[in-house]
Amino acid sequence: MADRNITFSAEADVIIDDIDNETRGKYDFSIRELFNGAKPTQQQLKSARSAVDDYFSDAKKALPGERDRFTKELERVDAEYRKMDDVIRNKAVTTRVPYIKPSFIDADESGQEEITIDGYSNAVDLLITRLVGMSTYIADTSGSYDKYTLGSWIFSGQKTYAITINPPASQLVMLERSESEIDAALDSLSARSPAK
Repeated sequence: MADRNITFSAEADVIIDDIDNETRGKYDFSIRELFNGAKPTQQQLKSARSAVDDYFSDAKKALPGERDRFTKELERVDAEYRKMDDVIRNKAVTTRVPYIKPSFIDADESGQEEITIDGYSNAVDLLITRLVGMSTYIADTSGSYDKYTLGSWIFSGQKTYAITINPPASQLVMLERSESEIDAALDSLSARSPAK
């Protein structure tokens, strides 16, 4: 037995069970067993990789139109980010509040107020004006997916506020994350497995 089990996110965990159900009887092992301490051979890992690749390929094909819908939503969110970032940056410059784009922030989020919005509006503009006026600095903590920016900013002051543009949800993102997670675990097992 290997010295430890590999743990997964809830989504990847469910997918592993799905793959095992689909391949039951096809192999002399289950994917779950490989991740729960068995010492797999390279041939077992090759079969497992094939089963995983087939599962994700089929799952993505079962979502026709999802990529286009998701891309349109990402384009909308990216456009909202650009509009809001210009407004926030300009208000920060006008009021001489430092605007930064840090690589990392280690902030105490226990007292932070989270505000999620769908996009820019007059009411959001008024909120931004108020938050900029109360801030000691503003941090653009936006993330990205593919070539799109998912807007998020921290307004730090006596009280800290975070504004986030509501990111689009998609089954594709869950599938891609789970696929990466399972592939990384298979790569790790492959590196430790005997070359038989």
